[in-house]
Amino acid sequence: MEVRRVVDTKDGVKMPLLKTTMLRICSRLGIETTIGEAKGNHVVFRNEDTLFGKIYPELGWEPVKCKYYREWLIRKLKERTELEKMELEKKIEKCNG
Repeated sequence: MEVRRVVDTKDGVKMPLLKTTMLRICSRLGIETTIGEAKGNHVVFRNEDTLFGKIYPELGWEPVKCKYYREWLIRKLKERTELEKMELEKKIEKCNG
């Protein structure tokens, strides 16, 4: 219910896939489940971005024991590192110069 309340207060944020959301929350709470993923990776990753990147911070949750949260953080750090390696700011400056 707390997750739903936060989603309702944010403009443009849609409720993440219920199955994925339940699986991630159970993991956060240390509850083992036999629930499988609901959709392909791209859909799950998008829902994790919403859940972990927008909803959890609003609730003040940092689920350090959740294996999915840890995997999400690692994936986000890798994406950030790849973007930094591209040196986009320097390339933009060259185009504007």
